[in-house]
Amino acid sequence: MRVLIADDEPAHVFLLEMFLKKWGYDVMSTDSGTEAWQILRPKDGPRLAILDWEMPGMGGLEICEKVRKAEEHPYIYILLLTARAQQTDILKGTAAGADAYVTKPYDPEELRGRLLIACRILESADLPPFACP
Repeated sequence: MRVLIADDEPAHVFLLEMFLKKWGYDVMSTDSGTEAWQILRPKDGPRLAILDWEMPGMGGLEICEKVRKAEEHPYIYILLLTARAQQTDILKGTAAGADAYVTKPYDPEELRGRLLIACRILESADLPPFACP
């Protein structure tokens, strides 16, 4: 399964890529929110996205809102992975359309569990075939 990582911190992207590839995911990454939106727009784009809150061009919340308004697309599971840990931030993230919210620094096994939940949800949806690692 293809996963998009959108984060403007190279060290975060490197670690995420390392973990996700180890777990069997096909990883794409960008450091720009605008580019992340361009990658997610096509109907055959990644169905799972891990987004940072703040990025150049467009933030994770704005991407969430745009994805949720694009109703003609297959469902995209969005996980916000951010250092913003206040309850108001979590509420803003879910209101914008995030399916899950994980704060940095994160526990890799918690992240792995969240991704497995995302896979189960995407596999069970009435959508084109979907394969989890």
